[in-house]
Amino acid sequence: MCGIVGFNWDDKALLKKMMSSVKHRGPDDSGYYIDKNISLGHQRLSIIDLSSKGRQPIFNENKTLAIIFNGEIYNYKILKNKLEEKGHKFDTGTDTEVIIHAYEEYGEECVNHLNGMFAFAIYNSNSKTLFIARDRLGIKPLYYTFVGKKFIFASEIKAILEHPIKREIDSEALAQFFTYGYTLSPKTLFKGIYKLPPASYMSYSKKGINIKNYWDLKFNLKNKSLGAWKRELFYNLKDAVDKRLMSDVPIGAYLSGGIDSSSIVAMMSLIMDQKVNTYSVGFDSAEVVNELNYAKLVAEKLNTNHHEIIVSSEDALKSLSKIVWHLDEPINNPAAVPLYYMSKAAKKDMTVVLNGNGGDEIFAGYRQHKVLSYLNKLNHLPMINSKFLSRSLKKSARLLSNKYSRYLEFGAKILPNIKNPALSYSILMYQNYTPKDLQKLLQMNYSPVPSIVPFFNPKKDILNNVTLIDLKRMLPENYLMVDDKINMANGIESRVPFLDYELVEFVASMPANLKLNGLNEKYILKQTMAKILPKEIIQRKKYGFTPPVAHWIDNDLLDYARNKLSSSEIKHLFNKYYLTKILEGNKKDYNKIFPLLMTSLWSEQYL
Repeated sequence: MCGIVGFNWDDKALLKKMMSSVKHRGPDDSGYYIDKNISLGHQRLSIIDLSSKGRQPIFNENKTLAIIFNGEIYNYKILKNKLEEKGHKFDTGTDTEVIIHAYEEYGEECVNHLNGMFAFAIYNSNSKTLFIARDRLGIKPLYYTFVGKKFIFASEIKAILEHPIKREIDSEALAQFFTYGYTLSPKTLFKGIYKLPPASYMSYSKKGINIKNYWDLKFNLKNKSLGAWKRELFYNLKDAVDKRLMSDVPIGAYLSGGIDSSSIVAMMSLIMDQKVNTYSVGFDSAEVVNELNYAKLVAEKLNTNHHEIIVSSEDALKSLSKIVWHLDEPINNPAAVPLYYMSKAAKKDMTVVLNGNGGDEIFAGYRQHKVLSYLNKLNHLPMINSKFLSRSLKKSARLLSNKYSRYLEFGAKILPNIKNPALSYSILMYQNYTPKDLQKLLQMNYSPVPSIVPFFNPKKDILNNVTLIDLKRMLPENYLMVDDKINMANGIESRVPFLDYELVEFVASMPANLKLNGLNEKYILKQTMAKILPKEIIQRKKYGFTPPVAHWIDNDLLDYARNKLSSSEIKHLFNKYYLTKILEGNKKDYNKIFPLLMTSLWSEQYL
């Protein structure tokens, strides 16, 4: 895990500044390469081959190719053997050197031979070209921009901003942020700065750039018995975890007590010949379900060396500004706060951690999977009158308590759109700022529906359609971005076994009812792990990793948000009266207040 930076001219002073801005990503070592056409810089977090030979950039035998690399290639030893058989000579024990020889052998197609998480750049001094690539699922970030004929790229936006470029907000990206809670590739909140999309590579030369997508997820369904699926899932998951245990430094795991992280820790316990170090986080509020007891249950069952961290509203207040700086652009994900403190605690003992990210996306663990699948079944019943049902739910909502009325009101909203899955998904997922709210806040029109429509292929199972949206949008743009940036803030490398692309493709070949069986989410994973994990974990109700944001707002963050927004450089972008209405409300509006606060903190630091 590292930080990479570069540009297409010679400027050592600028390169050093860019490297310094991402030093937290690689505090152990640094290196650079400069000629009149290129400047490449690297900050190293030493994980594999801790010797000085692992310092980057790394070159091929005749020094015509130079690589800087962020990530891990889990199949590098197998690939190295194949390349040696073809006559390639190696000077280090690193996975980085394997990539550069794979590029020599296969050219741009080298990415198809790599199993791992990666963002790398290879410079060819003969052809004066730059080849930049990002992993299939978007685990590692990569940004780029053009300033005239100057081309700049980096692991984080803050490095690009060391160049004196004009800092402007992209208005469409701002609308995306308030709609989704994140921006969609290739956009960022900075006008003219872009994300290289997941599963893409870029070729850059004086002729310009060419970006190509090299992988996509296909749902090629297969027919097997339940027993066969369970056996194969067990060995595929175990293999994915085993690959991610390669390390020359201490390794541990984040354990929430949910089925995903518990399954990862269980596999680690089966493979490792020592106790697994596990880390869990809890909160000082009864507003959310405290999962520490579930995590402790798993830790005791698997005999791990377990650590607990408690995060308070005061902790949230202290860390938010720093978190926003590390994220580069605001992301509406309050889980960044507990992750920041958990990674800080883990760093005392570990440099590498495994986590359960991706389990919900590939095994259909979210409410949208249940709701859209259920609505799709209703849609095929000819006797269903959605408008009549909607009116009935509205009336019932007025008679029941707040807890149940909210669900009924939601059902009343979504039922009239039952034949439009893209609109239904939008209503279900993007409630913080609806198109009407956005019109009031920003005085601009933006609808998420047109960009969602292409995902809903009527010839494919709707569950797979929804899974694909989550894998291509929410996962890389939100969850993986937060996971990478916040762990790297504390010098921790985070690995995600569920996102081994071969495992993802294997799960995609399963019939939909093995993932969502009735209303039982992640059915096949639970069946596979039933004899290994405590039954309380298999049978427990799902809770998201949700901090008590309403409690934070009620205690400290509301006044903090009011103060920040009253003096914000970008308050002119918001409708004054609508903004006042939100901020003079109460903690019930926390879903609207938190993204406003994140935007204000971002503008304070970056604009």
